[in-house]
Amino acid sequence: MPDPDNDLEARLAVLEREVARLREQTALTSAGEMREGFTAAHAEMREGFAKTREGFAKQAVGTAQITALLTKIAGPESLD
Repeated sequence: MPDPDNDLEARLAVLEREVARLREQTALTSAGEMREGFTAAHAEMREGFAKTREGFAKQAVGTAQITALLTKIAGPESLD
């Protein structure tokens, strides 16, 4: 006849291994999700920086055009 105490110990050992495996799987999944989130945030940040640089470049061109028009209208001596 099977010993109920040994059966319980065996079942407990299996359960403990399964819990350990699930913890490892959860940790790996969480790390992967965090990595994906970081990668997405980093890409968005780089896109934001690119748009900012583009905006400043357009603003610099606009400023140069305004300066050229004012210089043409008022003459170079008016800029001093």
